[in-house]
Amino acid sequence: MTDDVADFWFDPACPWAWMTSRWMDEVAKVRNITVNWHVMSLTVLNEDKDDISESYRASLATAMAPVRLINGIREVHGQEYVKPLYDAIGTRYHPQGRRDDQRQVLIESVAEVGLPAEAIDLADSGAHDESLRASHDRGIGLVGQDVGTPVVAFNGIAFFGPVVTPAPKGEEAGKLWDAVVQAAASRASSNSSALVPGARSSTEVPAAGGRKCPADRQPVKEVLTMAARGLSRGVMALIVVDSILVVVLIALLISHPRPEGEPTPAATEPAATADEEPGREEPEAEEPEEDEEDEEDEPALQPPEDAVSEAAFVTPSGNIWCELGADSATCTIGSHSYSVPDQPCDGPYGRVLQVSEDEATLPCLSEEPATSAPDGLAELDYGESTVVNDFWCTSEESGVTCYSVMSGRGFSVARANYTTF
Repeated sequence: MTDDVADFWFDPACPWAWMTSRWMDEVAKVRNITVNWHVMSLTVLNEDKDDISESYRASLATAMAPVRLINGIREVHGQEYVKPLYDAIGTRYHPQGRRDDQRQVLIESVAEVGLPAEAIDLADSGAHDESLRASHDRGIGLVGQDVGTPVVAFNGIAFFGPVVTPAPKGEEAGKLWDAVVQAAASRASSNSSALVPGARSSTEVPAAGGRKCPADRQPVKEVLTMAARGLSRGVMALIVVDSILVVVLIALLISHPRPEGEPTPAATEPAATADEEPGREEPEAEEPEEDEEDEEDEPALQPPEDAVSEAAFVTPSGNIWCELGADSATCTIGSHSYSVPDQPCDGPYGRVLQVSEDEATLPCLSEEPATSAPDGLAELDYGESTVVNDFWCTSEESGVTCYSVMSGRGFSVARANYTTF
């Protein structure tokens, strides 16, 4: 069977594009899909924009180098190097958190994919900017200038996003792909302009200000905001899987069979009493004030329904063990090969990660942590999650990720790398 083709446009600097690319890797394993990888550039996208912050503009000043490197290597050495080079750079940028070490990251990535050291010079050269901009224009032209990266195109429809964290694996990734394609196709078919060549429908992840990778957002479990090209932002509709919507709608109609235009069911209207005068207006009931505190307590993430409730666990490898408490989740790694930033304190630092509702950190310790897990801990199998209080951890072969359910902050840790978000 011939594979279908999906096209994926990315800027390697964008962490959300990176998350989506990990999902696409999984999709390609379980669906008959070949993914073609293309560069786009947040620097190009924002070069004439005035509505972005100074800090974001400063970050764009260095973001062109990795895009130029990948595109230049594609031009000189071939398309087959695009994805491996993206993987090499992205792993160092995102899971390893080495955004401030860009030059060394690019040098290491060029070496990892087996190219000569002098290929790094392409990062500083504008010789291939024409083809870079052409690739960018092809991708952004499918979804419009109001969005950013990533862009995915498949069977005549194009998405901006979706961003999913953690990236689903195996058949779960395939099912999400099926849902996104189905929802986008449904949205496109409801808009006649989306049926003609060059028209667009998009799956958009909202960004606050500017046309960019929304790096100031906290990650969400699954973001599937579908917007038809041509609709204003105010009328963007949230679409989940069509079949689920139908079931929910039917359930609501059955449980609330209210005739159109009737504010409440007749059976619930109180009968008039002898004391009531016809035409007498009763004082309007005061609207209950919204509990601002309740709104603030709305969780940012929704843990999986099949999560267990182990307050302390160890991974099957025995190298990572974690404890979930009332105020934080903490993991310790026995041995690692990742680099630790300059130590900000005198005590041990770098092998323990902790997330509270407010932040995820590598805390300074008063004594050296153990190098092996305590006896008697429950083993959390790969693919399983545990939720205790407001904290959620997932064990994977690639490491452990823990979150604050309320704020979405968290960390991932593995033998080769770690990241906080």
